[in-house]
Amino acid sequence: MDLFFGLDQDGPEKPANHANQANQASQANQASPAGPPAGPFDFQPRLVYREESDKLSLSGRPIRLLHASDWHLGRTIYRIRRRHEEQEKFLKWLSELVAEENIEALLLAGDVFDSASPPVAAQRLYYDFLVQLKKTACRDVVIVAGNHDSAAFLSAPAQFLKSQRIHVVGDPEDPEKETLVLADAAGEPALIVAAVPFLKDRFVRLSVEGESPKDRDLSLAKGIQAHYEAVAAVARQRQAELGGRVPIVALGHLFAAGGKIAEGDGVRDLYAGPFGQIEAESLPKLFDYLALGHLHRAQKVGSETIRYCGSPMAMSFTESGEKSVTLVDLGGGGLAISLIPVPKFQELLRLKGDKAEILAKIEKLKAIGSTAWLEIVHSGQEILADPKGIFEESLAGGQMELLAVIDEKVVQEFFLSQKPVKDLAQMTVLEVFENLLDQKGYQAQDRSELIAAYQEIILALAESGQAVD
Repeated sequence: MDLFFGLDQDGPEKPANHANQANQASQANQASPAGPPAGPFDFQPRLVYREESDKLSLSGRPIRLLHASDWHLGRTIYRIRRRHEEQEKFLKWLSELVAEENIEALLLAGDVFDSASPPVAAQRLYYDFLVQLKKTACRDVVIVAGNHDSAAFLSAPAQFLKSQRIHVVGDPEDPEKETLVLADAAGEPALIVAAVPFLKDRFVRLSVEGESPKDRDLSLAKGIQAHYEAVAAVARQRQAELGGRVPIVALGHLFAAGGKIAEGDGVRDLYAGPFGQIEAESLPKLFDYLALGHLHRAQKVGSETIRYCGSPMAMSFTESGEKSVTLVDLGGGGLAISLIPVPKFQELLRLKGDKAEILAKIEKLKAIGSTAWLEIVHSGQEILADPKGIFEESLAGGQMELLAVIDEKVVQEFFLSQKPVKDLAQMTVLEVFENLLDQKGYQAQDRSELIAAYQEIILALAESGQAVD
C-alpha cells in the first residue's frame, strides 16, 4: 500500500486556485475566509528595532533598503503542483512595495530559484520582475547565489545586468569583486555591500585525508569565517577611503547556529547538530547590518542587526506563521528595522483526524468558499481502501484542491513500529535514513560514521542545486 496518495503525475496539470485567507488557518485545521488580497495594497511596516548611534558610518544621509531572500521560483509541492501564479502575485506585490516605500536598494540573499535548472516560466518571472523594478526609484539590486541556485546560471547575464545596476555574485570571487559601492541619486557613495554567495565546501577549505566529520565541520566553519573577514577588510578599506560616513551591509547565504528552522521547509534535511553551521557572533562586527538568506523563518540571530528575512511563502503544509520582508533604514544618526507582512496568495491547509473528522472539516471549508490546497492526514485506526477517492469525492462542488493524502497507520506499519511516529511527509531524509539503520540493526559505533557520510552526500547534492528529497 502506498504511504501517501498524491495526484496522478502523468496527467495534465490543473489550473491553480489562489486566495488570501485572512487568518492563519494553516496552523490548525480551522476554516478561514476566502478571497484574493485586495489591491492596491496597504503596506504596513512594523518596527522591530530602532537604534540611535554616534557611529560615523551611520552619520550620513539616510538610505532605505529592502532585504529579501529564498523565493525558490519554480518550486512545486509534492512535485506535482507548481506555484507559478502564486509567485507571480508575490513579485507584483513586491514591485509595488518597492515603489510605495521608496526603496533605494534591494538585497536578495540567495535561493532565487528552487533548482539549478529552473523552468522557463520561473526564469521569465525573475527577469520580468527586474524589468518592473527598474521602473521604480530603486537604483540598485544586489543578488547572491544560494545553495539551490546555479551560480553559473545566475552569473551568465551579470555583465549586462550590471549596466542596469543589478549586481549578481554567483560563485565566491576575489573579495575585491564581492565588495560593492552603491551611489545615491546624485552619484555620491551611499552604501557599501559585502555580497557573499553560498560558500560551498570546495571554495573555503582543503580536504584532508582521514579527517573526522567533526574536523571537517570545524574546517568548513573556519573557512567561511575567514572569507567574510577578507571581504570585511576590503569593505573597511573602501569605507576609510570614503571618509568613514558610508554604512556597510553584508549579504550572505548560510546557516547561523541558533537559527530556527521552519517545519517542513526542506532546510532541516541538510543539518543535524552543529554540522554545517557557523556562529553568528564569529562574523565580523564591522557590518552595520547583516542580511542573511537560507533559513525560511524571519528571525534575528546573535544580535538585532543580524537577520534572516525568511521566505515569502510557506514551503510546506506544516510550516506556519507570518511571512515578511525586511525594511532597513540606515543613516541620519541611527538604524531602524521593520518587517512588512507578505500577503498569503495561496492557502495551504493540513487537515488531520479520522475519516469523520476530516469530512466534517471539508464541509466547513466548502461552506465558506475556501480555495485552499489540502494535505490530508488520516489518523484513524480504520484502514481506508481508497482514501484519495473518498476525500476527493467529498471535495466535489467546492474550490479546494487535494494534493496528498497521508495515512498514519500505514506509515507506522511501514516502519514496523507500534509507537507513534511522524508521517513520512514530515520526516527529513536524514530521519528516514536513521529509521532504516534501526531496521537493519546497526549499532551506535557504526551509526555515527554512516550518518556523517550520508549527511556529506546530502550537503553535496544541496551545493550542486539538486533536491535532497
